[in-house]
Amino acid sequence: MANGRAVQSTSTCSRLLTTSLRQAENDDFEFFGGSNNEDQTAILDELTWRSKKVQLEEAEKERFQKRLKSKPWKLPYDDASQWVQKNLGAQTKEEFFDLVENGNLRTPYIPKSPEEYYTEKGTWISWDHFLDKKA
Repeated sequence: MANGRAVQSTSTCSRLLTTSLRQAENDDFEFFGGSNNEDQTAILDELTWRSKKVQLEEAEKERFQKRLKSKPWKLPYDDASQWVQKNLGAQTKEEFFDLVENGNLRTPYIPKSPEEYYTEKGTWISWDHFLDKKA
């Protein structure tokens, strides 16, 4: 929640700054104390790009937070099945889970619970198929 409030207050600050800039422009730059037109334009340009910078930083923070919360990427079912067959050689579901418990599955790209993961994705077939056991 604290991060959300910080982003919201930054966004509010950015909107207030943009509003102030527009007001200053509409009031013939009286907001800047009557300095010459070139100085006023330079100040307005400076504030405008700073406002845009803050907006871009806010958007990037949001995208980054979403990526942090996303699930890790895993191999598709067929590729994971081939990898397990070639590298682990488990013949049964129990052997697979024993290998996982013993730390032999050291890749983040293969789920530790493939049945659950691939069922959720809609690609799970069976343990026999995943371990390539011939019936």
